[in-house]
Amino acid sequence: MPALTKEILLTFPIEQRRIEVAKEYAKCMLDGKYFIETYVTVEAGPNRIPFILYPHQVEAYEAYEKYSNNISMKTRQMGFTSFTSAYVVKEINFNSNYKTLLVSKTMNDAKAFLKTINDMIVEGIKDYPWLFSKFKEGFNNRESFTLINESYVKAESTNSEAGRGIPGLKLCVIDECIDFQSVINVKNNSIEKTTQIGTYFNSLKNDLKGNK
Repeated sequence: MPALTKEILLTFPIEQRRIEVAKEYAKCMLDGKYFIETYVTVEAGPNRIPFILYPHQVEAYEAYEKYSNNISMKTRQMGFTSFTSAYVVKEINFNSNYKTLLVSKTMNDAKAFLKTINDMIVEGIKDYPWLFSKFKEGFNNRESFTLINESYVKAESTNSEAGRGIPGLKLCVIDECIDFQSVINVKNNSIEKTTQIGTYFNSLKNDLKGNK
């Protein structure tokens, strides 16, 4: 099914528009892969294109949904950062007060990760304002942002204090992990006040296996 664009919505009577929006919103909320492939876009040169998932990204999606801890050992340029960004968009868009922490080897890298997520939301709001949760006024900067549903994403560099002071943390994304001790630090700082942590490890050098 094609995306429910503003142009398509205008072809329906007003009451029918509300019905179509409700049906499509529910479909996206229940089927995250459909939401990502139909409504989330990624950069492709100067343009943005629909995010059609590769088989390895579909496999990662299913692992993210099934397991609370995931380790990804991979080569570069496989689209895992973009895919994980889209996954975060899905989680924070359809869940209220969903708190996500992005940790990378440097603050600049963490900010770049955050910007990828931010850009996906900005484009989504522009094209599908009925579907994407908007940014909370005054809470959108280079290091964090909050949506009007009170979900938020924060970027931090790898350090002993990463994850500290974030009660109710739902998802922790660890990108470009330098050493396993940094992972332990993040989990020790955040697991005390959360019941579920999802972790994503990119370019981990040691041969580690995720808990299933």
